[in-house]
Amino acid sequence: MLDNASLRRRCGRWIVWGTALLCPVARAETGVSYEISKVAEGTAWVSSYWGYNAPKLVYDGDHYYTVALWGAEQATATGALYRYQDGKWEQGYTWDGLNYQPGMLLLDSEQRLVLIYSRMNEGPVILRGRARGDIENFESIDVPVGIGKAGYIGAGIYGNRIVLGYIGDPATYSFNIAILDMETMEWNGPHLLASAQREEEPWTTWLYPIILPDANGFHLAVSNQPDPTASYDTILYTYLPYDGLDTPAPEVVAQVDPWSGNMAFAEAMWRGSDGSIYITGQYKPEGGENGLHIYQRDPQTKTWRVQWISTAQIGAVFEDRGGKMWMTSTYWDALRLYGGDDWQVVDLPEFAEHGLVSSFFLHGIHPGSGSLMPEGPAVVFSAGTHPEYQLWFARFALPAAVTAVAESIGTLPLDFGLAQNAPNPFNTGTAIDFWLPAAGEADLAIYNFLGQRVALLASGHQSAGRSEVVWNGLDLGKRPLAAGVYFYRLCYAGRTVVRKLVLLH
Repeated sequence: MLDNASLRRRCGRWIVWGTALLCPVARAETGVSYEISKVAEGTAWVSSYWGYNAPKLVYDGDHYYTVALWGAEQATATGALYRYQDGKWEQGYTWDGLNYQPGMLLLDSEQRLVLIYSRMNEGPVILRGRARGDIENFESIDVPVGIGKAGYIGAGIYGNRIVLGYIGDPATYSFNIAILDMETMEWNGPHLLASAQREEEPWTTWLYPIILPDANGFHLAVSNQPDPTASYDTILYTYLPYDGLDTPAPEVVAQVDPWSGNMAFAEAMWRGSDGSIYITGQYKPEGGENGLHIYQRDPQTKTWRVQWISTAQIGAVFEDRGGKMWMTSTYWDALRLYGGDDWQVVDLPEFAEHGLVSSFFLHGIHPGSGSLMPEGPAVVFSAGTHPEYQLWFARFALPAAVTAVAESIGTLPLDFGLAQNAPNPFNTGTAIDFWLPAAGEADLAIYNFLGQRVALLASGHQSAGRSEVVWNGLDLGKRPLAAGVYFYRLCYAGRTVVRKLVLLH
C-alpha cells in the first residue's frame, strides 16, 4: 500500500470525493505580482502571530490593520496594533496581560476597529475605535461576568453583530458561544455548545474556533483536542442559526485514528459565492507525513472533498471578484500562491531578497472580520527563529482579466457585485446597480468620510440578479447632505464591496 509521499510521486491529478487524496498539477499562472513589507520585529516568547483562526488582518478600503504579541515571557507579554498607511506600517495602541494570543481585529458597520483579546486569569477585553481609522483611542465594551476567563477565543462579525466562540472555564474546557449586538449593546448567551469530556482519552475538547457569521446564523469550524499534549484528531464543521444554538449537528471534515502522533487540525475557513465551504488544515494520517490540505464542501450534496497541497504549512483561502479561488500559504523561506479549481501553484518572483527564515503562522483577510475585500489576496505572517521574529505583510496583484467585474446591463454575473454610480459626480440623483448570484440578505448603504452610515438604500431580503436603486443625496432623516465625497457599500453573504461617489450642489 502506498503512503502519501509515494502517491504524490506517482499520480498526475486525482479528483476523488470523500477523504481520498487529490494530487495537484503545478502550472504557472502568468501576470501575478506581489508587494511585501515588514510590519515589525522583536522578541516574543511564542510566535507573535500565534494562533490560526482569529482575524488578525482587516482592511477598511483605505488601510490595512494587524495586531502582534511581543515579550520574552508570557507573564509580561504585550500586544500592539499596527496600521498600513502611505507605504509604511505605524504602531498605535498597545496593551498588556495577554494570554497566549495577541488578540484579534474586526471592523464594525462604520468600519471602526474592534479589538478583542483574552487575558491571563481574567475575562476578555473588547474595545471599539472611536472613529474610522483611529488606532490610538478606544472605548470599552462591557463583557458579562458569565463569559468567564474565555480562552482560545475566535470571533466573527456581520454588520454590528459579533459572535464569540471560546473555552469559558479552564477547569472544564467546555465550548461556548456568546453573541453581542453592538447597536443595543445587548448580549445573547453564553450558550454551551459542547461539554468537554476530559476524564478519559480521547478527550472531547473543541478549540481554535473559526467563525463566519451571516444574517441568519454562523458557520463554525473547530478542532478537537484528544489528550493533554498539543495533539488534534478531528476537524468539525457546522452551521448554526441564531435561533437554533441548542442543537448543533457537527459534520466530521477530517479525522485521524489513532490520534497519537497524527494530526487533523483546521486553520482557516472561507465561504464561496456559490455556497461552497473551504477549510484549510494540517492532516497527518497513520503512516503518512503531515501536510497542508484543503477541504471543500459541496453546497448541494453537502459532502467534502480533500486535496493535498504541500508539506505542513499554514494556508488561507481567498475568492476574487471574478469568482476564482486562491490560496496563500507560508512555505519555509517564502510564500506560495495557488489558484483555480485544482489549486495550481503560481510562479512568483523570488522572495530571497527579503531574507525570510522559517515563515509559518499566516493569517489572510478573514471573510468574517467585517473587512472590505481587496481585489487580490492579502496576508500577514511571521518569520524568524525563536525567540526573534519578524512580521510581514504581503498582497497580490492578480491578472486584470481575473479581477474584472462584469457591469454590462442584462448580464447576470456568477459573483455578487456593485457598479459605479451614474452620473458621478451628481447633484439631484444618481443610480446604483448591484447584483446577487442568489436571493438572500443584503445591505446597501452610504457612508461619510468618517465611516458613519448616513443613508440606507437597500436592506433585508433581496432577489437574485441585477437591481437598481436611486439615491437623491438625502440622509437617514430625509435631509440634504453636504456636498463631498461619500462611500457606498454592499454587504452580502459575509462579503463586502465598496465604491466612492461625489455629491455636488
